[in-house]
This record gives sequence, C-alpha cells and structure tokens, in this order.
Amino acid sequence: MKKINSLLLCLALTLSASTFANAQSAKATTLNNNDEAYAEDVIVISKQGNTVNTMPYLIADHSGFNTFVGYYPVATAPKSFNVWGDNLIANIKVKAPANFQVSFSKNSGYKTTINLVPVGGIVASKKIWVRYTPDTAGTVAVGNIECTSAGADTFLINVAGVAKKAYINCAPVPFAPFSTIAGTPSSEQYYNLTANGIASNLMVTAPAGFEIAFNDFVYHQSLTSTPAYGKIATTAIWVRMKGTTTGHFAGNVTNVASNITRNVHVSGDVTVFKSNNGDETADAQAAERIAEESNDEVGELINYPNPVITTTTISFDLTTATDVKVALYDFKGSEIKVLANSQMQSGVHTLTLDATEFQSGSYLCKVQTGKTIRTLKLVKE
Repeated sequence: MKKINSLLLCLALTLSASTFANAQSAKATTLNNNDEAYAEDVIVISKQGNTVNTMPYLIADHSGFNTFVGYYPVATAPKSFNVWGDNLIANIKVKAPANFQVSFSKNSGYKTTINLVPVGGIVASKKIWVRYTPDTAGTVAVGNIECTSAGADTFLINVAGVAKKAYINCAPVPFAPFSTIAGTPSSEQYYNLTANGIASNLMVTAPAGFEIAFNDFVYHQSLTSTPAYGKIATTAIWVRMKGTTTGHFAGNVTNVASNITRNVHVSGDVTVFKSNNGDETADAQAAERIAEESNDEVGELINYPNPVITTTTISFDLTTATDVKVALYDFKGSEIKVLANSQMQSGVHTLTLDATEFQSGSYLCKVQTGKTIRTLKLVKE
C-alpha cells in the first residue's frame, strides 16, 4: 500500500509541476475560481468562453471609389468613407496621396493629412471626405489613402483621378436673325449653357440692343451663374432684341469664366411701324400705341392649386383676339408639353394640366402671343 501511495504522490507532483510550468510560460494566474484569466503581457482575455482582442485595431469602411473625374484646375465633388478604432494607443492618421485631399467636413478644411484622436483608446465611427485636385489637364493620378495607427494594421484605400480640360459650351447656335418693330421686344431664342472646371462665377453679357434672361424670363443686360464644384449644369439662356431703338444691331452674347470665353453671335433689325397711307404722324402714333399695348395682350396669369399634386387649372386673360401658345418647360429650358397653340378670343381662358406624368420639381408655364410673354412657376409635388 505504501508503494502505491508513493507512486500516486509522485504522479501528483509531476502534474502540478507541469501545470505550473505551463501557467508560468503563459504568465497567467487563475483568480477566484472563476473563468476569468489575467496576463500582464497576454493580448487575449478569456471570459465565459468568449474571446476579446485587446490589440489596437482600426477599420476603414468603404465599398471602393469610382474614378474621380476632374476638370483642371477645380477640385472635384467629394466622396466619403468611415473610419473607427478601438484599443488604440495613438492617433489614427489618414494620409492622402498626391493630388488628393481629405477632410472631416464636406465643404472645407481639406488637407493632405488629418488625425483622429482616441478617447479612452476609442475612435467612434467618423466620416472622412476625399476629393481630387488635378494639377494639369490630361493627367491621371493613382494612389492609396493610408489609414494608420501605432500597433494596428494599416488600411489602404485605392483612389484614382483623371484630369480633363475646363470648358464652356453653348448650344444650339447659330441663331436666326431677330426682327421687331420699334417699341416691342422681339421673340426670344435660347441656347443651353454648360460648363465644367470653372473656378469663378460665369458671366453672361448681351451686346447693345439685346437682353438676356434665365428661365424666369426676367430680362437683364448681364447674368451671373455660380458653379457647384466647378460645374454649371445645363442652363437655358433666353435672348431677345430690346426694340427700344430702330436700326441694325449685331454682336456677341459673351459667356466668360476662368479665362475661358464662348461667344454666341446675334443680329437683327428694329424697324419703324409702317401704315399703308404713308402718314408719318399716324405711323408714329401707331408705333407708340403698339408699344403701350404690347405688355397688355395677356393679362393676369395664375394657376390653382400650386404646388400641384395631380392636376391644376391655368387661367389667363386676353385683352384682344390673338394667336396664343401655352407651353410647359422644365428649368433647363426644354419644352415638354404644349397645352394650347391656336387663335383665341379676348377674355378669360382656362386650361387643365394633368401633372401626374411629370416628376416632382419646378416647371415654367409660358403664355406667348405675338407681342406678349407671361410666365408662371409651377411646383409639382
């Protein structure tokens, strides 16, 4: 029996030594007979069967960026990704490659490098904005946005940019010659203006004898269009002769921004009203009468309801029998529906517009006779 007990004691001592050696190599100590273990140099905590990583880590959440297309020298519209981290022992540094910049704000504060400061080792999810800043037209830039923090794996986000040449386009042109009688503005013609890579406001200026307007049909000698990220979306520019002075007029509607100029040539004649009897006094009186009446052919133009959900009733008053065109335009200046185009008698006229076929947004209703134009803004909900 003593021999058996001795053998059991030796076995127990051998197991204890082995267990101690393993525990010592792991530098771990069991506490309070529960499942929680502590190790001064160990990076894994085991509790209730779950494993938690205590190494510093960061994550950059993105689905990949399409190629940035820029127009030198203007920065592109930004794109974004999110970054966060835990168990951090240092800042998260986000560094952009050449020709790219990063920022915490969509519209300002762009730099080559920005830092996120952890609080208690944690950086909560933060949106990072990225933009491409081309330095030469016709070039391509490729690189990685680096997201780094001491002790954590590095995240690389691939980005690429293509730089194109800035432009201003005007179409369709050329215009047919304008004509009108003294005291009456001419009929309008329009062109669509587009631009990209514009670093300043785009100025549109009419030559002597002409005036221009956006889709609000409020005429001026010059107009200003402000780019968004260097881009001017398709914008209709309406042109007409003033008709205030007789004679032949010709020149260019200039479209200027960032040292780029595009000209739209216009020309036309303003003539004196001529009667059949050659009476100059009567002719002058007739011209004056036409000028006075030109703004009165179409009276009040209204619609109800506005904003429009399904249908709306458009109402306008004619002071005389005349040919009338009533049409709907989008805010690019494109005619999308003709509601009426015929001769109408004097008096109040109503038309019903079915708006269910139109997308939500703003539209322009235009009532035009030979002498008068009235416009009304409609909003489709």
